[in-house]
Amino acid sequence: MSGDFYRTDTRDNPCKITAQSAAGVCPLVCRSSSRTSGLLSSDRSTAVARTDFARLRYPLYFRLQSPDPSFCCARLFVPPPDIRACLLSFTRSGAISTAKMNQPGSLACKATPPGTTSSGPAPPVRAISLLPSGSEIAAFVGGMSQLVARSHECDFPSSLQPLPSVTGAVNEFVSSSQMHAAVSEAISNGAGLYTIDAATVIALKPTLIITQSLCSVCSIDMNVVQKFVGTMPEESRPNVLDLNPMNIQDVIADCERVGEALGLEEEGKQAAAGLRRRLDAMLTFVQEQGKPAKGNVAFLEWTDPLFCGGHWTPQLIHMAGGTHPMNPPWTSDGGAPPSEAKEPSTLIATDPDWIVISPCGLDLDTAAQESVVLAKQQWWQDLRAVREGRVVLVDGNAMFNRPGP
Repeated sequence: MSGDFYRTDTRDNPCKITAQSAAGVCPLVCRSSSRTSGLLSSDRSTAVARTDFARLRYPLYFRLQSPDPSFCCARLFVPPPDIRACLLSFTRSGAISTAKMNQPGSLACKATPPGTTSSGPAPPVRAISLLPSGSEIAAFVGGMSQLVARSHECDFPSSLQPLPSVTGAVNEFVSSSQMHAAVSEAISNGAGLYTIDAATVIALKPTLIITQSLCSVCSIDMNVVQKFVGTMPEESRPNVLDLNPMNIQDVIADCERVGEALGLEEEGKQAAAGLRRRLDAMLTFVQEQGKPAKGNVAFLEWTDPLFCGGHWTPQLIHMAGGTHPMNPPWTSDGGAPPSEAKEPSTLIATDPDWIVISPCGLDLDTAAQESVVLAKQQWWQDLRAVREGRVVLVDGNAMFNRPGP
């Protein structure tokens, strides 16, 4: 059973998890999209793990590690009165028994070890990536052949293009201000920003969908995907992998998570290890060079209105020896708060040495077009970085906005 995950989609309830093995030792490791993880508890006779997950974001993932590969039982206890349907299932391939609970009590399942079924080896994972970085990571760890569809935004590597696109955007981009207004209106009305081709997805019979819960604006998000999967016949529901990186360490760790979900655990580990070596080499180089004379950076992820960089981007700036006063990292080696709208006065007050324009989701030509709006503003022309020619326009999709390799 080692290396496999169970998922429960319970919400808004404190819950206790008990994991037991026929062999008597079955430690339970929990991790959630809030990045909480750890071995909860175990003992020599019957390993029992219990905790209160009321404060954590869902879905939660539970790894069952058992010395007895033939049987492992997981029981989920959810207290009344606000009981929700609970589904327990693997998030990677294998012959899995699933159980559904609609009332308070316990939930148990028996699972065949990964890679085997009663009739032979498990079929390869059939994955749909609804996230550009998810597609890039899948290809990076060697899982390109297991992708059967992609999102309309997945454009790298080029080998993705023959795959059917199963998502679409509701709003067409005209300008930064127009798109911001359209998105704001849709969110206030509770309307979705993306569509999903349900018929094609169902026909492809995926066993895994890769999505994200980091931003409901940038790509189709976890809630939409979960609702859609919930409408599918229970026996054919794919597992859903949620990528939600808050910093560069999480971005690298997602290579391991995607590799594991695709049945390429070792390849995922090797890919992540290579990225960590590159990051360490960069940090060593920066340390040897010392702090730059002009290291105050303003990173803009949108131009009208202004949105500053968030999460891993300010972290990368600090790792490179600079600073990002508009939205600094939480800690010296961690990510920053999410990107958020800023008034021009905030940018003016930081008096940046450098300004990086990297609009999220826009290619370089469109980004250049949108920067013209800024260039016409007097307050922009008065910025020291603008007057001294230290404004850089970059392809955000290729270099910063996507949390992938």
